[in-house]
Amino acid sequence: MVHNPPKQSQTQRLGNVRNFVRVVKRYLAKYQWTQKDLAVAADMSQSMVSRMFRDQNGRGDTFDLTPEMVMKIACALEAGTEGYLQLVEAAYPEFIEALHNKERTMILNIQLIEKGKPPL
Repeated sequence: MVHNPPKQSQTQRLGNVRNFVRVVKRYLAKYQWTQKDLAVAADMSQSMVSRMFRDQNGRGDTFDLTPEMVMKIACALEAGTEGYLQLVEAAYPEFIEALHNKERTMILNIQLIEKGKPPL
């Protein structure tokens, strides 16, 4: 008898890990850093950084990118204000779009729910 595991619905994450990691990779190349170097500088576990990069490769949607992580990585990379905003925009394009459109939280939450993402 063949056992087929039940199909689970894919959870939508708020952070856009793939875009965020693309930007982070540019910084790593600039500094000639490894993922381990980033983990040490950002005071994050190597496994967490590895999971973040693994999701960028399309091996699952398991990584929750938080604003705190974005800040830690921006500080570790010494990205400055402009670099931090670039990382935030890569991670949370919905937020930046809402800021540009001067939308209120309620409207942003409705748009996030419509896209299948969790509200703020």
